[in-house]
Amino acid sequence: ADFVEPAVVQSPFAGSTVTATLTSDAFRYEGPTSQIWTRAYNGGIPGPTLRIRRGDRLEVLLVNNLGPNVDAAVHNTFHSPNTTNLHTHGLHITSESPG
Repeated sequence: ADFVEPAVVQSPFAGSTVTATLTSDAFRYEGPTSQIWTRAYNGGIPGPTLRIRRGDRLEVLLVNNLGPNVDAAVHNTFHSPNTTNLHTHGLHITSESPG
């Protein structure tokens, strides 16, 4: 499958509130050499790009449409495929508590 540029959510100007909804769900990847079930945000891989400027406020609504985990967690093995977390790059936040 050809790469599709992900959707971009960004603020119109510094100091804005950026609101994003991320929906996590099972996703069937159909590639040129493999087809697999995986997890995706907003129906695609990769999920949307969030571009946030210094001084912006980010509000994320996470909608988890994944089913329950049916396996028992075994240390150092692939498990709990329906557990969700958010992975970020370049997100610098202060150690001070907000407001």
